[in-house]
Amino acid sequence: MKTTRNLIILVSAICLILCSTQIGLAADVGTAFTYQGHLYDNNDVANDLYDFQFRLYDANVDYNQIGSDVNVADVDVIDGYFTVELDFGDSMFDGNAVWLEIGVRPGIMNDPNVYSPLAPRQTITPTPYALYAASGPDVTAPLELTGSLASPEAVISGTNTGSGTGVHGEHSGTGNFGQLGRGDYGVYGYTTNSSGVYGKNITTGNYGYLGGTANGARGWSATGKGVLGGSNSGYGVLGEADTGTGVYGRNTNSGNYGELGLPGCGVFGKHDVNNNFGYIASSEYGVYGNSFSGTGVYGKHDLSDNYGELGTSSYGVYGKNGTNHGWIGGSTTGVRGNSTGTTSYGVYGYNPLGTGVKGISYSGTGVHGKSTTGEAGYFEGDVYVTKNVSALSFTDRTPYPKDLATAYDAVMSMKRLPDGRYEENNKEHQLDHSKLNSFISAKDGGRDLSATVSCLNEVVKDLVKKVEAQQKRIETQNRQIQQMTEMLQTNNNLRPLL
Repeated sequence: MKTTRNLIILVSAICLILCSTQIGLAADVGTAFTYQGHLYDNNDVANDLYDFQFRLYDANVDYNQIGSDVNVADVDVIDGYFTVELDFGDSMFDGNAVWLEIGVRPGIMNDPNVYSPLAPRQTITPTPYALYAASGPDVTAPLELTGSLASPEAVISGTNTGSGTGVHGEHSGTGNFGQLGRGDYGVYGYTTNSSGVYGKNITTGNYGYLGGTANGARGWSATGKGVLGGSNSGYGVLGEADTGTGVYGRNTNSGNYGELGLPGCGVFGKHDVNNNFGYIASSEYGVYGNSFSGTGVYGKHDLSDNYGELGTSSYGVYGKNGTNHGWIGGSTTGVRGNSTGTTSYGVYGYNPLGTGVKGISYSGTGVHGKSTTGEAGYFEGDVYVTKNVSALSFTDRTPYPKDLATAYDAVMSMKRLPDGRYEENNKEHQLDHSKLNSFISAKDGGRDLSATVSCLNEVVKDLVKKVEAQQKRIETQNRQIQQMTEMLQTNNNLRPLL
């Protein structure tokens, strides 16, 4: 049973000559060329085996067939794309226009099933006419090749399926050569005295070269970037060196330079004039800066005038934001923060998971805060103290009494008002404030609640100690009574024996 299908073909690339033609041919290069196309079957991309029949005509419709049919069976079409090799001989391309008619049938069909011709016929592009030039006279220099394609295919393409070179160019006088697609290299350039590969933009004057007399790779630009590398997943620019420097950069005006991949250092930078240097991710340091007169590492924001310095003459780390500043490792201070603003902070620490500011000192002060306009220290959240807390003064708390006698005197002075003056619903007036001890007496004639609580705390702590001591004495006496009871019981048991 004959099967009918709606076959449509779209041509994406016409005719590529696979043979390599040299100037002044020394051998027959053959007459075959490659044809590529895109096939649709039933309005969908084809994916199967198909038989193809190719014919040449001298017009796009009707007229005369040129030469014989070329049949190619069982072509594997993948996602609609197929490639076939055609050979109509060398007499078919004599300079006149030629059209190619394509017939297609499913690969499962056998003769006498006919091919379905596809319309329209395809115009043969000039490339196969190189076959005609191959049988003609030798081509002499200069040879200029021009052309353009809307698709990514190259105007000139060379492929070597073996181990040689796709495209090879050589200067017979100097012995310099360049190769595309050679062995392990995409581009390979060789020279004995200048640049292996040299490229220049005539409009901008920018240039770059690989394999110069002293440089492996060099890029130069008057206004843009000397070397620009970009990558979505790998390395934009990668430099490696076993013993020297992976990437070396130098400013010819100032003499400053920087090196990447130097043995021992991730990034090394040096200023030649004063011999200052610094490096990042060395064998011992994350960031290290050295200066004999200025700053080891210096960073500045030009717009806000904020800056930070590492390794200055006086400080380990010094940072400034406008008028506020702070430093770490000063002449006498471990960490110091200074702020002249009313809403800023001398030292600000924030940690949503742990401790905002933590200070540890084995001989001096862990954290010291000082402010002439605001709070010397401000804690937004719980304050955890593992040892004693002492202070000379508090703005919101009277210091606890210096001795227990004052504490007891203050507590005992807080007597209930006489009958008739006690008001159940006005408890703040339960005490006769005129009788209060001076330590807990407030300036307004009332009672200083903070001082009162401090005295009560001291008295309660002392009473707890006394109760604990009395409890121990009672326990001791109980043990003594128990011992005497046991002794009396023993004596009573012995008397009948006497």
